[in-house]
Amino acid sequence: TDYSTWDVNFATHDSGIDKNYAIFSEGTYSGIEKLNLTAGARWEKNNGRTQTENVLPRFAAIYNFQPEWFLKYAYNTGVVRFGARFTTQPELVPGSNFYRVNQATPQKSNSHDLQLSYRSDTTSGAITLYQQQVTSIPAYVGANGPVIGQINGLPLYYGSTEFATFDTYGVELEMKHALSDRLKLNGNASYQHASWDNRYPFGTAGNFDIVTNTFLAAYSL
Repeated sequence: TDYSTWDVNFATHDSGIDKNYAIFSEGTYSGIEKLNLTAGARWEKNNGRTQTENVLPRFAAIYNFQPEWFLKYAYNTGVVRFGARFTTQPELVPGSNFYRVNQATPQKSNSHDLQLSYRSDTTSGAITLYQQQVTSIPAYVGANGPVIGQINGLPLYYGSTEFATFDTYGVELEMKHALSDRLKLNGNASYQHASWDNRYPFGTAGNFDIVTNTFLAAYSL
């Protein structure tokens, strides 16, 4: 790629114009007894940092199958564009003898949540299963990575790159119970597993687990 023909970027100038256009629409359907369905989508277009278009759907369903019992499902998507310092156009790093270019893909996410909950006058509780994936996570590299090209005889490095895809899933339990008008018990426990792939040349794949347990008693005088 002949990077020397690219336009100048925000990172080497004091100002710039970044335009973003978006439309969001959502609707809810309640024509089925005990079931509410909600669906929506956001369309957005960016003229500036990324020159991209994204369609971000979302969906939710709530099933009240018993007076005090609810089953809920939700699907969400999102996108985060990188900042001006993560522009995709090469720049000569001030005070140095090398160029850098940054990642070309905005960070995107999608998630699924499934929850069974109970609610009464004195007690409420829920168990939630969830999964989330985040793609194109950026990582700062600087001049520590391999040379990917040359501009005007000087080396070109990644300033940042798409480090990994991050996957998490887990379960969360929560409970609230009023022993009296003044004494209330709250507790929750959760488990989460997270992993990432090995996308960048000198990166490594990995995973870890998080286990959290808390309990609280609240008394009102």
